[in-house]
Amino acid sequence: MKLKLRGGLASKIRFNRLFTVYFISFSLVIILPVYIVGIASYQFVLGKMEEQLSQSQLIELKQMSISLNQTLHDIHNLSTVVALDGNIYGYLQNEDDQYASNNIRDTVKTLASTNEFIQGISIYKSNSRQIISSNELTRRYAGEERDKWIEGIQGADAANVWIFAPDTPNIKNRDGSKENIITFARKFPFVSGEDYGYIAIHVYEKEISALISKLQMNPFTNIYVVNDQGETLASHMSRQTDGGMTAERINRLPGSDQEGYFVDSGNGPNTLIGYSKSFRNGWVIVSETPLDYLLDKLSPIRNMTIGICLLLTFAGLATAYLLSRSIYNPIKMIIDKSKNIIHHLGGGAGFEQGNEFQFVTGVLDSVFLQNKQLIESFRDSIPAQADRFLFSLLHNNVGSIREAEDRINFLQLDLSTSQSVIVVIEIDQYTDLLKNYSIRDVNLFKFAVRNIAEEVIRAQYTCLSAEVSENQIAVLANPETEWELAKPQINLLCEQIQESVHRLLKLRVYISVGQSYDHILLAYLSFTEATDVLKYKLHLGERQILFFEDVQADRDIDYYYPLQLEKQLCNCILTGNASGMHECLEQLERDITEREHLSYENLYRIYTRLLDAAIAILVDSGGSIKQLFGEQYHIYKELAGCESLHEIHSWIGSVFDRIANYVSQIPRANKTIERVLQYIEDHYGDFALSVEAIADVVDLHPNYLSRLFKQEYGKTMVEYIGLRRLEASKQLLADSGLSVQEIARKVGYNNINSYIRFFKKNEGITPGEFRKINGINGRENELSLKSGV
Repeated sequence: MKLKLRGGLASKIRFNRLFTVYFISFSLVIILPVYIVGIASYQFVLGKMEEQLSQSQLIELKQMSISLNQTLHDIHNLSTVVALDGNIYGYLQNEDDQYASNNIRDTVKTLASTNEFIQGISIYKSNSRQIISSNELTRRYAGEERDKWIEGIQGADAANVWIFAPDTPNIKNRDGSKENIITFARKFPFVSGEDYGYIAIHVYEKEISALISKLQMNPFTNIYVVNDQGETLASHMSRQTDGGMTAERINRLPGSDQEGYFVDSGNGPNTLIGYSKSFRNGWVIVSETPLDYLLDKLSPIRNMTIGICLLLTFAGLATAYLLSRSIYNPIKMIIDKSKNIIHHLGGGAGFEQGNEFQFVTGVLDSVFLQNKQLIESFRDSIPAQADRFLFSLLHNNVGSIREAEDRINFLQLDLSTSQSVIVVIEIDQYTDLLKNYSIRDVNLFKFAVRNIAEEVIRAQYTCLSAEVSENQIAVLANPETEWELAKPQINLLCEQIQESVHRLLKLRVYISVGQSYDHILLAYLSFTEATDVLKYKLHLGERQILFFEDVQADRDIDYYYPLQLEKQLCNCILTGNASGMHECLEQLERDITEREHLSYENLYRIYTRLLDAAIAILVDSGGSIKQLFGEQYHIYKELAGCESLHEIHSWIGSVFDRIANYVSQIPRANKTIERVLQYIEDHYGDFALSVEAIADVVDLHPNYLSRLFKQEYGKTMVEYIGLRRLEASKQLLADSGLSVQEIARKVGYNNINSYIRFFKKNEGITPGEFRKINGINGRENELSLKSGV
């Protein structure tokens, strides 16, 4: 709207001044950002192109490093194969043998032909100064130019070394042509300090250059392979340079960074230098790319940016004029509202403000886009939220029925909050599955098992499943009938799951079912029951579907441990009585079978204590688990991996056989040690019993006797006396009515506190707690309970 001038010249001047202020203000606001954005955009594009060039160059250098590292690794492995060859080892140790020399030459010739990078393999025998080569006949070392690698390895402190030009001269091929080579030399043998000779693998420099040429993609980049002394070993020259890879540039490479780049703005045009230091032998791959060609590439963008800036300048002047002559309040009000929307969305980055209406349009587009993204993100997250919801139910983290209903409706789940029961499915032999398949395949197996379980149960009931541990899947089902009627149907569904999993996936699964509860908030109780009853698969392996009430009804809460049987087993192991040992194990299996409702913890405790006793005998005899079974053998992990009672007994019988065989092969103690043992047995209850007193009895020096005893039994006499007193006190605690203080004095302790500390250190409980578990009163209470008294 045009303004009308009123009031003469003064009014006209005031109007012009105001108009000029508005016009200049709007012009600066519009035009300055145009130029700033134009310059910044050009610099940004230039920087991005430099960054992309740098990153792509680093990627190429990584690929080159990987390929070249693999080649060097193959050469190193090949040298190891040569060094470990028995014929070569024997030949270098023994006198010259023409027949053996020819065989070795054929061997290294064959090995050299397996790698196109290898020009040849040479073996130098120190005692006869003979050189066996894959490319020529056997000859004696005469200090020739082609054999300078021998001097290089002789003067090296390391067991192996890379020798480069000019230390390694050109070597002739079989056709007489000469090639630049790099030699990898190592001393032989490399596992001892002896010096039988040297092994050298000659590598074509041209093959290394060809390798980096294949991987080089930028036609303006030169590639160099440089050693840790700054010498160029191989290169690919895309363009000729005056200086090449100078020592100054090599010295500028950071010492700590494995890879990186920097711009060298020294003499001549700016040059991008990239490097990768991923070689174990100190080599570095360096790239050299001039940046002047980027400016040529960006010239159209630069010209276009200038043109756009000029165009926007004229447009901005016109816009400033129009805005200055218009009423801006309505537009300003719209812009203010749009800014409020941007503020609530988290900022205004990415919106063009050159045109107010475009700005508002961008705000609306952003609102609609973010709303669409939120909806899609929510839909994608529904399965994960359903898993978390079931996980919360199973761990009693849902506060009320109303909260559960709200989350079921929010996630649109086909689930009821009424009667609920939990079915837990455990994949059998899961450890073997991890050994035989990749993590991805194992996850696919678990996904398939979960789908099968859901499909089978959903055919009858509404349900929801989730993975609750590495090898366990929980399914919440909503039986709509009384539990007594639903239980047979649940059992049938579980059998269908087992059959489908075995038929489709060749896997076996154990299934346990908790009790049914009236509403969904008590599902955690059913889950706890189902996971608890799964432990009974150890001795109820043939019953692969376990219902909590069936197992709970007959659960034996009494503690059982075959203490006398343990002593018999230990005696059989010590005496090498294999038949007696297996009879004890068979008796134990029969006893446990008769007590089929023993708790899982009780069963595991029985076998763990038996193993502890056998291992103690092994250690006392100077052996160890690693020595007898190997470094990677985890004996308690093997026990936990057994799936049935019969499997446990088969495994533990084999373990006891090996320990008994080891113990039986150890020479018996000499007469002096036998006297010492007998004296300890007769006098362990004496307060004054000591190493010095025992040494006086056998007429030996105490230090010598201590060493002799420890060599024989693997422990000191003090340790032995303490353990003997401990065993005697345990027997008295279990079978007598003496007080703890009386027992302590009876076994040789004049300080009851020392006795209690030693007892708890070795047994994990106090003497009083031990007596409650194993003493006369404890057993009498047990008998009373069983007899109904």
